[in-house]
Amino acid sequence: MKRFWNWLLEVALKKSGREILLIPEGFGPVLTVAKALVEEAGKATDVSGEWRRHQVYAAMIKIFPDMPKRVIGLAIEVVINARADN
Repeated sequence: MKRFWNWLLEVALKKSGREILLIPEGFGPVLTVAKALVEEAGKATDVSGEWRRHQVYAAMIKIFPDMPKRVIGLAIEVVINARADN
């Protein structure tokens, strides 16, 4: 039932020209680990950003095997975008 209400809210907001981002439970620890791993991967030289992103993603899947992969990907992208803004 919770998914239905989330879906309904999302549809209503999109029709009004707005969007919503639902933060999943347990996102805090995933984000903290992502920050540390992205910092560590940033030290690697002579490699592409895609390689770094993949290394962080692979490490996080091993650390959080039960976490949905889209949540892990979202955490990595949030950290990378925050770094780009600084």
